Amino acid sequence: MIHNKLFLTILLVSFFSIGMLTESNAQVIVQNFDNAVGTFFPDPPTTNQDFFASNPAAVFDLSNYAVDSYEGTGSMKIDYKVVYDAGEGWIVRTTYDVLAGNTSLPYIDLSSGKSLGLSYKVLVPANLTAVGTMTFEFKLAEFNDAGNRELWQYVTILDLTNNSGNWLNVTIPLKQDADNTKGFVLQLGYIDGILQLDKIKGFEIAIVYQTTGSPVTPQMATGSLLLDNLQLFGSYNIYTVNANTGNVERVTFLDDADEYNPSFNNNGKLIAHDVVSSSDPLGQSIYITDLKTQTSTPLAGAEGGNDASWSPNGKYIAFDRDGNIYVVPSGGGTATLVRENAIDAEWSNNSKRLVFTDLSDYTLRTIDVKSGSETNLGVPGVNASWSQNGKSIAYSDYSNIFTISVNENGEPQGSPVQLTFSGSGSGVFNQQPSWSNNGKTIVFHSNRETGDVDIWTIPSSGGTSSMLAGNPGYGDYDPAYSKNGKYVAYAGYTEAVLSLPKKGFDDEKSLTSNENSLPDKFTLDQNFPNPFNPTTQIRFGIPEAGNVTLKIYNSVGQLVKTLVNGNMSEGFHQVTWDATDSNGGKLSSGVYFYRITAGSFSQVNKMLLLK
Repeated sequence: MIHNKLFLTILLVSFFSIGMLTESNAQVIVQNFDNAVGTFFPDPPTTNQDFFASNPAAVFDLSNYAVDSYEGTGSMKIDYKVVYDAGEGWIVRTTYDVLAGNTSLPYIDLSSGKSLGLSYKVLVPANLTAVGTMTFEFKLAEFNDAGNRELWQYVTILDLTNNSGNWLNVTIPLKQDADNTKGFVLQLGYIDGILQLDKIKGFEIAIVYQTTGSPVTPQMATGSLLLDNLQLFGSYNIYTVNANTGNVERVTFLDDADEYNPSFNNNGKLIAHDVVSSSDPLGQSIYITDLKTQTSTPLAGAEGGNDASWSPNGKYIAFDRDGNIYVVPSGGGTATLVRENAIDAEWSNNSKRLVFTDLSDYTLRTIDVKSGSETNLGVPGVNASWSQNGKSIAYSDYSNIFTISVNENGEPQGSPVQLTFSGSGSGVFNQQPSWSNNGKTIVFHSNRETGDVDIWTIPSSGGTSSMLAGNPGYGDYDPAYSKNGKYVAYAGYTEAVLSLPKKGFDDEKSLTSNENSLPDKFTLDQNFPNPFNPTTQIRFGIPEAGNVTLKIYNSVGQLVKTLVNGNMSEGFHQVTWDATDSNGGKLSSGVYFYRITAGSFSQVNKMLLLK
């Protein structure tokens, strides 16, 4: 028996020069594959220049497909037939001459991304002439300045026999690894053997068919599929915001990781937090980050843990693991099981008790860490937080924030007091409360405004909520006050900043798919880049000439600057804001709003200045 490997390879080069949109925590790299064929893939292709095949009977047709798309106005259709011939079968379509040095091709910088995403739909399920397996390979073509290439390979399962008619998604981690199912492995070429994500000039996509057969009777795989929605994903990291000034700073920088649930130590110099990573054998663990050096190290004894909580005396960290609560010395060591079947542990002010959610009935309880004695607060809730004077506990019932008075043993001293009021069934939630040092303010996350999850504060006695921090278009979670009340740490999304090639596209027109057409309605696009420092572009469209105003406001609604105020012609317009106020003064980091008014049309979007 002969073990054959038949593969279909597409070299996708210069895709990034088509355009960019922002969608669901990612940047769309390719303009939805709307018109890739003819624009970037030569049509018809030229043999041995941008089309290669190991067998003349092989077929690899690409076409623009407007009938169906994951998003946008179209996708790219692939009709393939891979034929076994003399040990393997392969077909290649490229957007450039793979035999050339390609020194003139622009670089594509993927280094700020955590992963790529790609969507596909099977139109005609794969027909295999012999039983076999099919996998999916995505490859990065890295070039140095001399034109030498390293080809990096990632392999995953691609279900090309799927006949559900649904769009399916592939996530591709952007990291080098010894296992090509977990990251990229060097397949051919050698420059330095190190994957450099800022030196990418092209891509390859391969459909691999592994079977047994004979060259006398060639085996083959045929089918049809759509590709769409190639995206560059960022990551969740820990940020801090100054509770007084609103200045925001990113403080964690781990690669290939999402980070959540921060908790300050007693002197405010360290933060314990969750790290979720495909490189972690257990999937997630607790790390400690030094805020001065911004170095993060795993906490020994808290492997596989999440929901870290640092004790007020600085000696211990409580965390969840497998539905149980543990306590470990803050310097690392052996973890001690405190309570089974429980989550969301938070310390009392004297570091003697923990408040937590019991998984058997989801009621809030407290436990003495040493003796194990418990009290039941008698209310259902999650995300409980003990005030720093030890007299109150704040919690969420998933929808709203409540407080309840307690004594030093965690016993309730009255009925709960409701602070937020989201209607049942409204879809609005207020969660993850945390107390300020003086007990007068509670910070929490909520989707109460535009649907984005942002960081809010409310007086602990009740009253009006105010937004403290938020990244427009993305969620911000898990706020926690520092022990001195000056800062709030939270998990915020870091958008991947895609560096597009300068050759072949107009930077000022890269935010739209058709700059030559006139808008048929009023539009206000999301600013780009976002977050930004120090400048960002705001683009809008008006279908008819008239008076237009475009104004910038701070997070408390004060007018900062007027960018546009006057008559404008119909069409698409773009203005640049340099993060200054009307007097030319430089503004601090934080959330800002921009509002357009044109006739009866008015719209407000959020943006984040991050220095």
